Amino acid sequence: MAAISLMFEQNTVILWEKFKSLVSPLLNRLQSGQGISGYKIIKVPTPEDKTKLAAIIRIYPIYAIESFEITI
Repeated sequence: MAAISLMFEQNTVILWEKFKSLVSPLLNRLQSGQGISGYKIIKVPTPEDKTKLAAIIRIYPIYAIESFEITI
């Protein structure tokens, strides 16, 4: 929904900041609720198509423990 709400905006630094400000709250909630350990939003250059904004959202998971190994 964040991307759809920004369609047809001018492709500027302000648009990139608006996009991140719409996506970050959800990712922050996931991180504070311990659903993920972190995230990174990376802008991907698109020099051949100025009408496109491309991004990678890298999510770092928190791995669940599947077993314990205890030595006494």
